[in-house]
Amino acid sequence: MAKRILNDHFSRQAKAKGYVARSALKLLEIQQHFRIVKPGAQVLDLGCSPGAWLQVVCQSLGNRDGFVLGLDIQPCEVPKTFCDHRRSCTTHAQEELRLGGREFCFRGGIL
Repeated sequence: MAKRILNDHFSRQAKAKGYVARSALKLLEIQQHFRIVKPGAQVLDLGCSPGAWLQVVCQSLGNRDGFVLGLDIQPCEVPKTFCDHRRSCTTHAQEELRLGGREFCFRGGIL
């Protein structure tokens, strides 16, 4: 599938701020208004590529313990900007994860 390349005001603004996608700006706005990610939260990001949500979540975790795991069928790298050791990204077809006291098993992108 061909990648869509946007070069509008929001794309340029996101890139200037260090985000991998312009969607991060909208996600930041949602986070500021609704505080959906609390400091120290454990977050699972399904379909995480290219990583804008990973960046926003990493910022929202604050200095407390927390963790974010991104899963995608497309190869993806964890964005260096805003992310630290508390994040992970994988493209493996099968992963087992214990998150919030619950066990999850992913097979071929199905939870």
